[in-house]
Amino acid sequence: MTSRTGTLWLGTQGFAFDDWVGPFYPPGTPKAAYLETYARAFSTVEIDSTFYATPRASVVEGWARRTPDGFRFSAKFPKLITHDKKLEGARGDAEAFVGTMQALGEKLGMLTLQFAYPRSG
Repeated sequence: MTSRTGTLWLGTQGFAFDDWVGPFYPPGTPKAAYLETYARAFSTVEIDSTFYATPRASVVEGWARRTPDGFRFSAKFPKLITHDKKLEGARGDAEAFVGTMQALGEKLGMLTLQFAYPRSG
């Protein structure tokens, strides 16, 4: 049997859930502290909100500032690119999205392309 080594990144899809206050976030945790609190327990997070729109660069820079070294963010390409345009003529949009996400620096993990399920008939 071959031994393998690697890095395990453990996280969830999102961190900004009010119903996590109590079961995960300490009672009274303000929404503005969710990310920092989350990043003390997990090493990565998938940012699902990018599927709905490319975030402002200032938001992405804030994510990077508010998390410890070694933390990783993964994000979905916006649905404008994958669902609306189905990649056709989306190069500029994709480059803009990737450029914005570069503000994460070394904290940038995977960028995911999620496509609509093709319907038959």
